[in-house]
Amino acid sequence: MKKKNTLMYALALVIVLGAVVVGYFALRESGTDSSRKPDTTQNGTAENPEETGKSETGDEDTTLKPDEIIKDSTLTKELGDEKIVEIGQIYVRGGIAYGAIVVRDNASNKEARKVAEKYMEKLKKKYKDMKINVQVVRNGENIVNLTHGF
Repeated sequence: MKKKNTLMYALALVIVLGAVVVGYFALRESGTDSSRKPDTTQNGTAENPEETGKSETGDEDTTLKPDEIIKDSTLTKELGDEKIVEIGQIYVRGGIAYGAIVVRDNASNKEARKVAEKYMEKLKKKYKDMKINVQVVRNGENIVNLTHGF
């Protein structure tokens, strides 16, 4: 039984990590890799405002490309500090905010739902105009699936 639980946990971990890796390479392919330097003219300004993440007026450009994945590092760190959370990530893709959470084997359904609801509320406040999906997995089984705006 223990081996089965370990196998299920490993499968859930592989799925979450696979999504992170795919997201990373999708960002690199789309040219939004932060290590990529914008082309500049002789006076040091960017030739194409889109390359710098700023609009033509110089303001920060907050528009997302349809397949762009943006990790919410602040909420992801908070999520990782939850005692029942084994691994998790908060991110935005295609106008939808996601909470992907894997809880420890000993987490109860009640604890898992409480964490999911907590992050659903945080996401509703931070991403007011977006659809939201928060999922919790334990032992490879999806035990909580909350949606908002769908």
